[in-house]
Amino acid sequence: MTNKNSFPPMYGSNHAGPYNVGPLRSDWTQNCPFDWTNEKRERECISQQEAIYGTERLTRLEEIKKNIDPT
Repeated sequence: MTNKNSFPPMYGSNHAGPYNVGPLRSDWTQNCPFDWTNEKRERECISQQEAIYGTERLTRLEEIKKNIDPT
């Protein structure tokens, strides 16, 4: 990991369930509470894609997609 603000991958894509997200953005040692609304979880927790691919790889994949399919 080259940047301490880059979240590392933690789930394998074959093992992520529909409600799996990463930990709190503010404290990676704390799980994202299941009783929060989806909106709050999206805002305050690491996304499922970021938890699977990590911040750096997800950014790279999003750039590739943007170059191939700019719409």
